[in-house]
Amino acid sequence: MVVPSQYKDMALRQCVPVGLLCLAAWPLCAEEARELSEVTVSGTVLEDRLFDVEPVQNSVTAPTTAALLTRAPGANVNYNGPLTGIAQNRGMFGTRINTKVDGIYISPGGPNWMDAPLSYAARPRLDSLELFRGIAPVRAGNETIGGAVLATTTKSRFSRTDSFQFSGNANLGGQTADNGFSMGTLLAGSNDSHRFHLSGSWEKGNDTKFPGGTITPTQYNRYTYGVGYGFRAGQNDAGVDYMRNQTTNTGTPALPIDIAYVYSNLFSGEYHGAWSDNPIDGRLYYTRVDHKMTNYQLRTPPSDPQFWRYALTDSKAGGYDFTTSFDLGGGELSLGVDGHLAEHDADVLNPNNPLFYVVNFNDVERDVFGFFGEWQTDFTEQW
Repeated sequence: MVVPSQYKDMALRQCVPVGLLCLAAWPLCAEEARELSEVTVSGTVLEDRLFDVEPVQNSVTAPTTAALLTRAPGANVNYNGPLTGIAQNRGMFGTRINTKVDGIYISPGGPNWMDAPLSYAARPRLDSLELFRGIAPVRAGNETIGGAVLATTTKSRFSRTDSFQFSGNANLGGQTADNGFSMGTLLAGSNDSHRFHLSGSWEKGNDTKFPGGTITPTQYNRYTYGVGYGFRAGQNDAGVDYMRNQTTNTGTPALPIDIAYVYSNLFSGEYHGAWSDNPIDGRLYYTRVDHKMTNYQLRTPPSDPQFWRYALTDSKAGGYDFTTSFDLGGGELSLGVDGHLAEHDADVLNPNNPLFYVVNFNDVERDVFGFFGEWQTDFTEQW
């Protein structure tokens, strides 16, 4: 039996306790040792990617897009709050998983990731969610030791004729556990040269109830809206998009502080074309997040006013990625460059004491640059 490389570490960890047990009772192990019959396991390798385009029909009550990851074997969600779902894959989470929304890596505004990257793909506007279950390819981005997750929101698409066509969709959902609801809509128009769209969503819920009481604070309230335009000429097309996120009065019971607000602006531009029949793809983006947290608005405040706290944090980030590919040596070689530059600030204050002021982060910078090459070919029918 061949053990896949991703399971070898697991097998070793499982064998260690058994080995120690046998050393502690060596005579018993020696007397009971016997030769096992040969076992042959055969099968096919599963596709290393999960693709889901039915988010609205998911039965999980949590309103986050991250909840859909529970459908994939080995994937899960770390919940700090109803809108704070942090992607997890095979035990790794957070920055170990490269998470992108519409090709953008978003630097959360909160140090504790109250606005986790997938929270920017509001569930009513989600078009697809993609998870690299195995080792993520280098084209998926930097820092993918735990895998990669790609979320795509609904947008307009070019049509096949020169006459304009208009379309739209809307969805509405709700759950009784928190008397919550969610709604989203997309209005789009396009022909073979132009496309544009308007989109928006609203999610709101109260504290979650269960037969034994109420979980506080688990209320939430989030608005998002976006606009986009694209132009196509021959093999080349370009587009620009803007998205606004407004989250207010949202609990994070797993943390000592809650969301007062998260105001985010996301700008992006992308290009898809070809040079000498070789495809070229590029993207530029900029994000700005302003965030406030408190420990006295949504939950029972500390009895001593000197322990009241609120924090003002923000992140400013920009990035780029450019890729091309061409035939080489019987296969396809992809080359690309990418980068992400971020700056963070965080101040902690007490509303009852104007002299209390802590500069937690002060223009903290984190810049990541990458260059990658990926060659893919078929050596035989099996390889």
